[in-house]
Amino acid sequence: MSGQLAAQRRATGGGRREEESETSPGNQEPSDRCKGFRERRHERQSRQKTLS
Repeated sequence: MSGQLAAQRRATGGGRREEESETSPGNQEPSDRCKGFRERRHERQSRQKTLS
């Protein structure tokens, strides 16, 4: 669970950091699941940007 929290914190840190976490040895989650989660998250963020 703490790993998920770290991933979320990394995602909010910036796009570059996000990509790094994908290949980091600490990330043991399946990449396809991670990608889906990241894409959904990115969609939400980009939508918020266009709204404001």
